[in-house]
Amino acid sequence: MKQHSFPTKVSVGNPVRSSIEREQIEKVRQAAWRLPGKYRDVIVLKYLEELPTHQILDILNLSENAFYTRLNRARTYLQELLSGDPEDKNE
Repeated sequence: MKQHSFPTKVSVGNPVRSSIEREQIEKVRQAAWRLPGKYRDVIVLKYLEELPTHQILDILNLSENAFYTRLNRARTYLQELLSGDPEDKNE
């Protein structure tokens, strides 16, 4: 799968808010790339490529149930990485 960059869209007009948003986006980007491949794949296809679910199912050869389970786990894992959870599985 090709590499993707996370969006860097930020608010215009308030330099402090823009700076904070850029920092938050960078933290999310770094955490997402730390996800195990099967979780990163669903996040990239769903949120970066914005593919419809049926296409993701075909690409990853998953059932709909497996896709939603994996997406839910990916979101949970991403949240743990962002919160600095001590049970971080990559450290």
